[in-house]
Amino acid sequence: SEPCTAVLSPSPLGCTEVTLTRVGVAGTFGISYTDSLGNWMFDNSAIVLPAGDYSFTAIARDAAGNLSAVTAPFNVTIDTTAPAINSAPLLELADDTGLAGDLLTKFRQPRLTGNVFDNLPAVQVQIFREADVLANDFSDPLGTATAAANGSYVVQVDAIHALANGSHTVRILATDAAGNPAISPSLTFTVDATPPTVESFCTPTATTPCPTSPVTV
Repeated sequence: SEPCTAVLSPSPLGCTEVTLTRVGVAGTFGISYTDSLGNWMFDNSAIVLPAGDYSFTAIARDAAGNLSAVTAPFNVTIDTTAPAINSAPLLELADDTGLAGDLLTKFRQPRLTGNVFDNLPAVQVQIFREADVLANDFSDPLGTATAAANGSYVVQVDAIHALANGSHTVRILATDAAGNPAISPSLTFTVDATPPTVESFCTPTATTPCPTSPVTV
């Protein structure tokens, strides 16, 4: 935040300085100043920390030299590694309703399964049309879920995005708790939610056979 002045400071004697210290490391990590409401912010964009776990404390000193108590440690984890999602998703076995493995389903809201691996729990998985992925447009996921602790996931196309009959190519976007994204290879499957119809039916007799009755699928 901006350095405080006698006008901005909540103290009538002048500004309040906040010193940030990294636990277990000698010296000052950074210095900030309170605004008119007593809030402060430290911008550490110029300090590049490697991935890992960090703990910080802060102490405030007013213009008269009075020191506050040291804050409780504030813990931060820096994670720059994206999840690993190297395999394309699969149709959930129960939703692959054609021949086994033919990627034909009668469901307009099929479930997709797969595995994603990350060093942090609670990886979010979302279904996206491949066209949207190629356009770098991640504003309209077809479905969203959270992977289990072992990395397995089941994510279903939601009702708003129920798929039309035809071929669909999708990918999974996996995002870990730190916001690191990863995209799976693509899966192409076909939706056919239209049941067959029998156009006519009759009971043959000894003298009157039934005509051939076409079945539409």
